[in-house]
Parts: sequence; structure tokens; C-alpha cells
Amino acid sequence: FDRVEFNFDLDESGKFNEIEFESFKSKILNEVTENNYINLMVVLNTISSCKELYEFLKEKLSEQCDVDPEKSLDEDGICIFPDTDLINLSTNILPSFRLKRINRIKDGKKRKIVITTQLIEAGVDISVDVIYRDMAPLDCIIQSAGRCNRNNEKRKGKIYVVLLKDKNERKFCSYIYDPQLI
Repeated sequence: FDRVEFNFDLDESGKFNEIEFESFKSKILNEVTENNYINLMVVLNTISSCKELYEFLKEKLSEQCDVDPEKSLDEDGICIFPDTDLINLSTNILPSFRLKRINRIKDGKKRKIVITTQLIEAGVDISVDVIYRDMAPLDCIIQSAGRCNRNNEKRKGKIYVVLLKDKNERKFCSYIYDPQLI
């Protein structure tokens, strides 16, 4: 049961640091490019933030690899780069395509970067090295963590819990969860 290490982005008083989503996108891009050996998952609370981060990474990684972002998509909707598969999962994707993408995450040999909503929390048997999870109720954070180093196959996995806010200063978790649950 000691498969993962939890990291909470807290200030000196123990309160969560609020992170602007634009800054977070750059942070994830840096994580992807600097640690090119890890399988990474980002679990976000809204479909729109999930889609926005995915499109941002697709554009930036395409520029770095000097490929046309639209020509890098395969028949399953996965963005293919030389050493990395960039995968978007959310409930606005048809279930048949979600299943294909989940199977590719499990079976593929290349590094995976998965940008998803909380749909990943239940019934999805995949494993990654590092997870960034936007603030959620504790049971949701624990469910997301279950996708990190799932089979204890590698060194200890890392979970980073962050508190993201949009350009209007509203926390993304407030769009989905009751404040009492948070």
C-alpha cells in the first residue's frame, strides 16, 4: 500500500496555493518536455479545461517535433509523436473511442501523456508514473491516485494535488463539487 507519494501545493500556513490555469498549462508542458521518461496523467474537473490543456499540449509538442498537429492524429484520435502518445479522455468522447484509447494506454510501448476528466476514477485499469489532480473531494483524489503505479511495478508514483482557477478567479472544483465536499 506504499505505492504512491502524495504532494499538496500548500503555502506556509497550510492553505492551498491557487494556480492560474494558464500557468498550470506551462507547468505541465515543462513536466512533459523535461521528464521525457515518465507516463503522466492530468485529471481535471471540467471537460473544457481538459480539452484546453490537451489542445495546448498538442500544439506545443507539434511545434517541438516539427509536425502538423492535424496530421499527427491517428484513427483512434490519439496524437502520435516520435516517442510520446498524447491522449485525451472525457465524457464528450464517444464510448467506443474512449475504450480504444484506454486500451492503447494499457498496451502501448511508447510514453503516454493522458489528459482526462474524473471519468478515469472508476473502472479504468491503467497505470502511470505521475498524476496531477485538480482539487476534489478526498475520495476522488484517492480514486485518481489508484491509477498511479497501480501494480507496484516501478519506483514510487507521485500524485500532485493542485487548486486551479480560471481567468475569472473561480476555482474549477467549484463548477463540479459542493464546497462542503471540498
